[in-house]
Amino acid sequence: MINYFSYNYENNLEEHPFGIQSEIGFCPWAPDHKLLKVGLKAIDFKSDEIPMRNLTFLIDISGSMDSPRKLPLVKKTMKLLAQGLNNHDRVSIVVYAGSVGIALRPTRGDRKEQIYDAIEELNAGGGTNGSGALKMAYELASENYKKNAVNRIVLATDGDFNIGESSDQAMEELITEEKERGIFLTALGF
Repeated sequence: MINYFSYNYENNLEEHPFGIQSEIGFCPWAPDHKLLKVGLKAIDFKSDEIPMRNLTFLIDISGSMDSPRKLPLVKKTMKLLAQGLNNHDRVSIVVYAGSVGIALRPTRGDRKEQIYDAIEELNAGGGTNGSGALKMAYELASENYKKNAVNRIVLATDGDFNIGESSDQAMEELITEEKERGIFLTALGF
């Protein structure tokens, strides 16, 4: 379970990018078990210290994402993240189901209404052509690539690619090659 609460952990992170704090206790509903709470605290950045962000969302809108804990949760999360973007940032959205499409071409982060509208238009249905979408996402990320920026593709999906090329080795090679160029991939499972 991941909580989005502020626990006011200490901010003494000078030599490491994040700190870990843990706490163990008794489990009231299962006396033979213990509960472990693990807290992560990342370095706090001031807004003027955050590098430009070039974010390409790669969103699975296949039929299996049509569940309250899947696509609606992805949309809510994307809107929350968009709140923190500014005019230096760029955001794009690539969607895939039976086919691949661009829901939002690279857009400045301060154009919130345009970003929110594109997010609201996302609807689930169809198969899962993820490999074609991955290639398109890298193309969009490359369009706005900046050397000292955060260049990242954020994949939100609930499963495997079942349409198009789905060779794990071919996709792994593509991801590794792009990582060497400075475009990273984060995969989020819903």
